Amino acid sequence: MKMELGLHQKLQQKMTLSIQMVQSIEILQLAAVELSAVIEQELEENPTLEVVEAKVSPDDKKKESAKESEEKSEPASTVEILDASRELIGPTRVRRGVSSGDKKLEAFQNTPGKSISLQDYLYRQFIMMEISDEVKKIGENIIYNIDNNGYLQVSMEEVTQATGTSPEQAAEVLELIRKLDPPGVGAGNLSECLLLQLQEGDPDLELKKNLINQHLENIKLNKIPLIAKELNRSIDEIKKVVQEITSLNPHPGADFSGEKVPHIMPDIIVRKIDGRYEVTLESGYIPNLAISSYYQGIAKDKASNPKVKEFVTQKILSARRLMTAIQLRQTTLYRIAKEIVTVQGGFLDEGIAHLKPLKMQKVADELDLHVSTISRAIAAKYIQTPRGIFSLKFFFSRAAETISGEVQTHNRVIELIKKMITREDKKSPMSDEAIVEELKKEGVTVARRTAAKYRKLLKIPSSVRRKEY
Repeated sequence: MKMELGLHQKLQQKMTLSIQMVQSIEILQLAAVELSAVIEQELEENPTLEVVEAKVSPDDKKKESAKESEEKSEPASTVEILDASRELIGPTRVRRGVSSGDKKLEAFQNTPGKSISLQDYLYRQFIMMEISDEVKKIGENIIYNIDNNGYLQVSMEEVTQATGTSPEQAAEVLELIRKLDPPGVGAGNLSECLLLQLQEGDPDLELKKNLINQHLENIKLNKIPLIAKELNRSIDEIKKVVQEITSLNPHPGADFSGEKVPHIMPDIIVRKIDGRYEVTLESGYIPNLAISSYYQGIAKDKASNPKVKEFVTQKILSARRLMTAIQLRQTTLYRIAKEIVTVQGGFLDEGIAHLKPLKMQKVADELDLHVSTISRAIAAKYIQTPRGIFSLKFFFSRAAETISGEVQTHNRVIELIKKMITREDKKSPMSDEAIVEELKKEGVTVARRTAAKYRKLLKIPSSVRRKEY
């Protein structure tokens, strides 16, 4: 009998851990607005969870939020292990909703958003970037030629003709737009749309690309055995990956109702104080949650109804899991933001030309996290800096290879070329070969044709045409 009881306890512990891990992953990848909605729903459905007044002033809370997130390496320790219960409705239950210290947030959340189209939503994100008027013009043309399903309805040739730009520059701007939210917008066809939604760090990334590029028709026809045979993979493996592919959104703009503005709410605030950048978490949308002491008191009463006790115990566990998952989310976000600010201090000081190469794997190694955790954590998250509000994904940019085997961002290479030509002797302007040599001195190696391509993107004529006599 004791052996059976011990086995039951072990199985129950494993199940609880699994549920906690799943919920932590789900909470980690939620945007601020989505998390706020999840909390509100739990408050409505869970009688054991309540909002309590903070014991510190709002200003003190903001100052200490980041420090607390870093120091609490084990979020569960902040919540007492509860085996409490209570009657379904109690007379002393605390009122649901935001605390009095969050009146401003409450008013903001209760204000209905203005109607906005998918195209306007994309354009608002686009102009938040540090871009030239010319790039803005090209981007506007592309964005307002995206249909309500999220697909681009014109060719790059039509864009170049309409904007008077080069095909290369139009393609570069399209790549910027394809990084906007919602994922998958700006694609020309279904395959491109699905590929744009794949996540870096996914262990099945290459297999998914192969299936989308080469076997999409067979996926539509559910020819899993045929795909498995052609790729020399097991049916179970192909089935699993195909299920993940079919969960992607083939119409990324279709769910955009146009009835409500998707607010961009930064999760992280970066301020420069006394010459140093300080990182804090914007947690105003997260109320101060606690387990009701009244429920805990009732739980210790041996006269409690067993059925009520079982019900409420499960509700307490649910509340505790949510609180733990939220704390883990905040801790992870803070650590990632700190690492980004450490690496990208030059960008914060000087601008886009000093944006350094940064891979998710490098941050994962530095923080001793899995790369998939980094990918989930930065999804749909924004950081407010002295240079504006940016998606966290902005700091993990595509890049060109450098001499040292590291990477330099395309934007930085372009900015370096622009500065070189601005400072050149106009009577003896730099050739593309000379630009390549100067870039090497900056630790960047590119081919001459690449330097020429970037120069053309900047609408800068050749050295012969730039020469002044």
